[in-house]
Amino acid sequence: MSHLFTISAVLICTTAIGSAQIQTVVNDNRGEGKVDWSQRKIIGIGVATPNPNLPESVAQPSATREAIRLARRNALETVKGIHLNSSATVRDFITTSDAVTNRIINFVNGFEQNKQIKTVEDGALQTIIEIPLDGAEGLGGTLLSNRLADKPAPKSFEGKKAKTAQSFTGLIIDCGGIDLKPALSPSVLDEAGKEVYGATFASREWALKHGLVRYAGRASESAYRSRVGDNPAKVKAIKAVGDARTDPIISNKDAATIRSTPANLNFLSECRIVILID
Repeated sequence: MSHLFTISAVLICTTAIGSAQIQTVVNDNRGEGKVDWSQRKIIGIGVATPNPNLPESVAQPSATREAIRLARRNALETVKGIHLNSSATVRDFITTSDAVTNRIINFVNGFEQNKQIKTVEDGALQTIIEIPLDGAEGLGGTLLSNRLADKPAPKSFEGKKAKTAQSFTGLIIDCGGIDLKPALSPSVLDEAGKEVYGATFASREWALKHGLVRYAGRASESAYRSRVGDNPAKVKAIKAVGDARTDPIISNKDAATIRSTPANLNFLSECRIVILID
C-alpha cells in the first residue's frame, strides 16, 4: 500500500531537548544556545551577574556587555553544532575555510536585531539574541552557497515514474517516529537511495531566502500551509538514514508519484517542502 495519502565548559550536544523542533547545542551556567527549526532561527542566551563590589553605574553596564558577549558566543557555538547534511556539521565545514569562519564570526558578533535584555533571578542580566538561519547575506548564504548550483534546476526527473500523472503544489513528509534530525541541507530519498529532492533540485534564490525545507510539528498545519500550497502531496517516511539521521526515505511508489510529471519540479525548485517531526 502506498504511503502517499494526498499530505567552560560549553556542553556541546546535538540531541533535541523537549522537541525535535528545538535543538539545544549549548547549555551551561552562563546561558544556552539552541536552534528553533520551525522558525528557522538561532537563539543565543547569555547570563551575567553585576559585580557587587563595583558601583551600580559601572556594574550594570559591565554585566550587560558580558551577557551580550556570552549570548553571541553561545549563538556562534550553536551555529557550529548544526548539521549541514547527513555527514557533516557546520563545524566540519568551516574548518576548511578561514574566510567562511571569519564571515560567520563577524555576522554573529555584528548582529544587533532581535536583541532582548532583562533582569532575571538574583539580579543577573540575561541577553537573548535571535539570528535568522535564512538570507542570502546572512548565515544561509554563507553556509549553503557552495551546495546550491548556479546552473538551472533539472528539467526532468530520473528514476521510475507513475503511469498516471499527478501534479502537486508542495510536499509534506511525515517523519514522526523515525528519530529524524534536522539539517540545513537534507536529502529526500527513495528506497533505492535515489534522490527525490535535495539541493540540486532547488532554485538558489528560493533556497537562500526560505531554506531548503521547513520543519514543523504535526499540530501546526496553519503555520506551514502557505509554504506547500493548496494541493500538497503528503507522504509518510519509512526511516531516517545517514550518519546523522537527517535524510528521510520515502516509498518507491510515493517517489514515482512525485516524479510522474515534470510539473512537480516547479514546487521542488521553490523549496515547497515541509518535514513534520516529533
